[in-house]
Amino acid sequence: MLQSFRDKRVLNLAQEIDKNPDYRIPELLLKVEDILSSVSSGSKQGLEIRKDLWTLELLHLTVSVLEQDVTKFRNAWTLTSRLVRILCNACSGLHMRDCNEYHTVFLPECVKCVLTLSKKVHLKLQKTLIYKKEVVKDITECLKTSLESLDLLCSGHNFLCYNVLKSEEFLEILMTEDANIVNIITTFFQNICRKSSGIMEEIGDSTVFTLLDELIFKITSSDKPEIAWASIKTVLLACDFNPSIVHHLCTRYKGLKPLLNRWHKKGFDLDLDRLILLLEAGSLEEVANERRNRAAAKIQALWKAHKTREAIKKRNESIARFQRSFRAKRVEKEQTKEKGRLQKELQHQLLINRKQTMKKFHEKVYLTLESVPASKIEEHLESERNKAAIKIQACYRSKLSRRRFNNQKEQIKTLRAVVVLQRSIRKWLKKVLARRNEPPAWQRPPGLDDQRRVELNEKIQLYKHLHPVRN
Repeated sequence: MLQSFRDKRVLNLAQEIDKNPDYRIPELLLKVEDILSSVSSGSKQGLEIRKDLWTLELLHLTVSVLEQDVTKFRNAWTLTSRLVRILCNACSGLHMRDCNEYHTVFLPECVKCVLTLSKKVHLKLQKTLIYKKEVVKDITECLKTSLESLDLLCSGHNFLCYNVLKSEEFLEILMTEDANIVNIITTFFQNICRKSSGIMEEIGDSTVFTLLDELIFKITSSDKPEIAWASIKTVLLACDFNPSIVHHLCTRYKGLKPLLNRWHKKGFDLDLDRLILLLEAGSLEEVANERRNRAAAKIQALWKAHKTREAIKKRNESIARFQRSFRAKRVEKEQTKEKGRLQKELQHQLLINRKQTMKKFHEKVYLTLESVPASKIEEHLESERNKAAIKIQACYRSKLSRRRFNNQKEQIKTLRAVVVLQRSIRKWLKKVLARRNEPPAWQRPPGLDDQRRVELNEKIQLYKHLHPVRN
């Protein structure tokens, strides 16, 4: 019999529990947590350990311990949380199709045990709200851990969701008015609905009405937005998994819609509007159509707004471009007008300067003629004419020289380009001839005899010795 157990740690723990008194059993059962955490839950060894726990009735013993008065334990709330976690973890990974007792008797008993324990913890919490915050925090954490462990158990065995929602203990915990407990229990309720999509139809109308009555009561009578929001999310999730609940909401709670308006602008308008839309539509199909219509209207509004913004943007850009062009043309026109005015002033000033220069020149000529004797006037005039002719000839020759130089500049540029091209061709031809004169690769280079080869090998070995390869 002892050889049938594959994990000796479980067998040793069972023998140790059998030898110790009852008050030490809860602390000894905590060792199961270390055994379970040492292996993966989905592995073959993990399944064998869980089967050994079932065979040695350690799971039954854990349920029996949890059914006792847990307040007598040392570190009661932490110990209770760990025991519940151990029980649900062990059962969630254990599937025995050949054992009818495990599925039909023991697992429902585990669910009832955990819910009863959660109810006791909840009642204890209501009585200890006036105590220290540390005590309230420990009790709340114990309740949260218990429900999370039960959620894990239902994940491994979905049929247990029916037992959870049909139990009176679950309904009693749901009736709490504490915001933290409401968030914990509604989150657990939502997870149960997600695990079994048809659970709301399986539990029957009477249970559904009871749960809905409590949730609607919290929405309408509670003064805390957290409780109302958690209840609204739970109702919406139940409607998603069971469309018939929408009809019950519209017929059973006809005055609910006006009572929901007081929760506007409390931080959960999206879920609140969805619930109001459900009450107005009367069915999920109508809600879906209305949501599609609203989505289409919103998309159209966004598209029209986008097109309007684009049109305004283009219009602004066109106006800005027109203004910029108009200002540029106006500036250009003013600059042209100013340039013309300055040109006319310059021409007028040049004309005046020329007239003044000619006047001074004529005055100088007259003064010169007055100083020249009458007999030498013709000689003086001839000399002036020669000077003028020489100056005209010099100006003409300089003009011809400049024209001739401009023509020669293109010729010089062409000649330089020809010289550069010839130089490049000569270099290329020189490289080609040098390559042709090189000896072929298969021919031994001149001067390479055996003595020269030995000298080269010695130089190579010396270089390798001085420069070793680094690994």
